[in-house]
Amino acid sequence: MQLSLFDTKNMARNSFRKNLSLFKLDRALNDLDIWKNTFDAPESLTGKAGAVNEIKNKLQTSDAEAVLYLAHLRQNYDRLSFLEPLREEFRFLSEGLDKAIYDRLDKEAFDFIIEELHPAEIFISQNDFKAAVQSVNRYIRSFGEQPFLRELQGFAYSKSGKERESFTAYTFALFNDPLQCKPEYLLPRSYRNKYRFLLKQTGSSENALLKLPFALWEDGKTYIDPEASAYENLLEKRIEKNRSLARNDPRANILQFNYYLYLAETERLRSQRSQVSERLQNLQEQMWKLNPELFSRYRNVLHSFGNL
Repeated sequence: MQLSLFDTKNMARNSFRKNLSLFKLDRALNDLDIWKNTFDAPESLTGKAGAVNEIKNKLQTSDAEAVLYLAHLRQNYDRLSFLEPLREEFRFLSEGLDKAIYDRLDKEAFDFIIEELHPAEIFISQNDFKAAVQSVNRYIRSFGEQPFLRELQGFAYSKSGKERESFTAYTFALFNDPLQCKPEYLLPRSYRNKYRFLLKQTGSSENALLKLPFALWEDGKTYIDPEASAYENLLEKRIEKNRSLARNDPRANILQFNYYLYLAETERLRSQRSQVSERLQNLQEQMWKLNPELFSRYRNVLHSFGNL
């Protein structure tokens, strides 16, 4: 059975988009040539071919330089004028750029490729969750805690079915600085649902993220590791740096309360249930002075735990 020009047009368009998502640029250009010869082919095809050819020509370089170029495209494709003819294919182009970076990226890479893009995000896009977890671990060993990377690690652990590790990583991310986290990487259903509830309640993504750490702890959906002394030290430094600002700035106040909450929980978990250490008492006093409303909710949760 002979295909109509209309069928050929649809097949060429669909094949072009598929090959763009696979970053098979030569095949994508061939699809455009076929598409151009179909009935009522759009004039924009010349621009599409020009954009694909420009990407192809810029990749005639080393893998390291290509990765930087592709990372720049990935983060800015919707703002680059030469890619405007591909606007209808941006979703497919985005998938292709992720694949192209992954194929060229050192699988042991752990530093940011560019300021806005870390290898772990690329590994996740290609379902290489083990590489994502390892990349974040290497970064933290070299440079210290980074909230967004911990969130990515939590996402990768969750995708791998490692719930406890996932909750631990998410807890490190959210109690450090929830405002550096991205809602799209809140994978556990309880996290997504709580974020959406807070978003509806507050009308602001920033406010929802700020309230998320306490709300998840309140629901018993965090995992605070009493042996993570390096993380405790980090939060203690955050408290000192944030102390004066937290008195007057509502956002800093909630961040500061969360720092105290994490430290208080590590102290409570280390202690016997029948004992309240002097350090825990001091932390709770600081929490009460800082935010009496949140402290009241905190005490109610402890009461439900049987710790009052």
